[in-house]
Amino acid sequence: MEAERIFDAVRDIILGATGISECLKTEPNAPSPSGEYCTVSISSNVTQRGQAIIRSELNAPGSLAIDVLPQAITEVSINFYRGDAGDRAQRLLQANKLPSVSEKLFKAGLGWQRAGPVNKITGLQAASFESRAQVSIFLMHEVKFLDSTPESVNTIEQAPLQVWGLL
Repeated sequence: MEAERIFDAVRDIILGATGISECLKTEPNAPSPSGEYCTVSISSNVTQRGQAIIRSELNAPGSLAIDVLPQAITEVSINFYRGDAGDRAQRLLQANKLPSVSEKLFKAGLGWQRAGPVNKITGLQAASFESRAQVSIFLMHEVKFLDSTPESVNTIEQAPLQVWGLL
């Protein structure tokens, strides 16, 4: 599942770049942990970037396997709660400049497109103000949505050749 793969990669990056000790998937109606924590929500709205990558491979004479790999952009929304929520969210803005972050993304088949602005959403919770902040990061990746489709093609493996004017 694509969302699981993205969450696994992003969770490690958030823990390392922000120093927060707990990072969870967003679960409605789940009890909140004690202390500082963040939640991650992978958007179901995936947008397209540029043209799809088309890979083709000659299987056998006259048969070509074609893979269509759209370049997708997925929004990942990260909410920080309690403590230094705003500061932790700001640490993600340029996290992709860290070599360890780039390496983790590369290994997961992801690319960092951009980070959105930090939204400080401190609010009243249980009769006291609770520090909260939200930031979105946008990740690029390929999505294989079609299996290799064998196509019949004329590979022109043999063609008659006739040269005129030679003696």
